[in-house]
Amino acid sequence: MKIDYRIPICGIRPAVLKRLFRRNHQFSIREAAKVFDESEADARKRLKCLHSGGWINAEGVLSDMDNLVPDMWELTENGFRLAAMPMVKRFPVSEGREIVKRVIEVAQQANDEPWNSQRIEKIALLGSVLTGKDTDDAGDVDLEVITHPRMVMIFESPR
Repeated sequence: MKIDYRIPICGIRPAVLKRLFRRNHQFSIREAAKVFDESEADARKRLKCLHSGGWINAEGVLSDMDNLVPDMWELTENGFRLAAMPMVKRFPVSEGREIVKRVIEVAQQANDEPWNSQRIEKIALLGSVLTGKDTDDAGDVDLEVITHPRMVMIFESPR
């Protein structure tokens, strides 16, 4: 499940929904209105939308949702997943590639320092920063870094 933190769900930012969903697996319209910072009437409309989108459910909710709006709502599988999912600020793939270049520079500097006990032998780029277009978004930079102990040369002075 991919959720962009910038795109509202039923008019509510995903971070605000997570705040409601994390409190309890069940909540009332009054609790939702408080978290949404709006009237109970407006919260009721949002909860109907969230129900239609498969985020929440209620015992005995009628399919037309015009006649019955229950007071207690509960999370569906999608709601649980949203509550558990970390909200990661996404960035352009091109920015991720610049980060990789900087990591390589720092690794080269570390390898040049004779007192480091490890050498960086390989840095492998994986994931969306490798395969995506510059205009695509990424949530992280996946790197595999392989190190090896530095070989120490011991020179004995001639006797």
